[in-house]
Amino acid sequence: MTQDIDIFDFTSSDVCMTQIAKMNQHDTGTINFGDPQIMKYLIQNTVN
Repeated sequence: MTQDIDIFDFTSSDVCMTQIAKMNQHDTGTINFGDPQIMKYLIQNTVN
């Protein structure tokens, strides 16, 4: 269990933090399944 806690013991440089902050901020990871355009996209791009 002590090893598991070690994952929180790290530092990141200002350069890395700046790069992380610039990543895609528009993708919140949520999908509005009530949006007809989203449903159309999902149906048309389904892998069988």
